[in-house]
Amino acid sequence: MVVQFGYITLFASAFPLAGALALVCNALELGSDLFKLCFLCRRPPSERAANIGIWEPLLAFQVALSIFTNLFLFSFASDQMALLFPSLYAEEEPVTAAEGRGLLRAIAQAAVGTAAQQH
Repeated sequence: MVVQFGYITLFASAFPLAGALALVCNALELGSDLFKLCFLCRRPPSERAANIGIWEPLLAFQVALSIFTNLFLFSFASDQMALLFPSLYAEEEPVTAAEGRGLLRAIAQAAVGTAAQQH
């Protein structure tokens, strides 16, 4: 359940349907567990606990991390920010070859060019 909670909270903006699918999966799992407890085996002995222990700070950290994950997904993988703030996404003419074709491609071409000149 904690892993499922992580998927839902960390990537909610990437796959909004995850919450509904998790609800359906949990309902099926609840029915399956109910059948197993009622008809197949005895109920396990219960132990009283004051709280959920170490899981509470871990879940709180996961919630805080999910805020930033969803903000980054929304900002960098979505076109909505460009629609909301067009001045931030205005494309300018490239000044150098590295800006126009991508820095990695410019470095690779420079490396190949210098290697070809040495031979």
